Amino acid sequence: MSKPNNILPNEGFNNNELLKYVTNTLTDTERVTIDAQIAEDAFAQDAVQGLQAFANTPGIANHVAELNKHLVKQTRANKSRKSRRQLPSNLWIIIGISIVLLLAVLGYGIIYLLQHK
Repeated sequence: MSKPNNILPNEGFNNNELLKYVTNTLTDTERVTIDAQIAEDAFAQDAVQGLQAFANTPGIANHVAELNKHLVKQTRANKSRKSRRQLPSNLWIIIGISIVLLLAVLGYGIIYLLQHK
């Protein structure tokens, strides 16, 4: 996540503008612009509906900031978990297969020599 303050896929507005929209602290021109963008984006419509449910809750900005921090922390944890699950490097696989093949050839050679003595 390169921009943790912008959780919406639409680049037209960010979550701070969306919070201002829900709390009616935007100017009329900004409100009309965001209304038009929300009308085009189903995800933004759902976000507005969800935020309106929490609009009366004091400290909604703190809730959003806490969710963003948790989201960033969770995605970082997922990235580190994925890096630990990687397969071993190809070099060790090649070395292991070479050793097994060498032992098989040596075993065959020893058995062949012992049977033909």
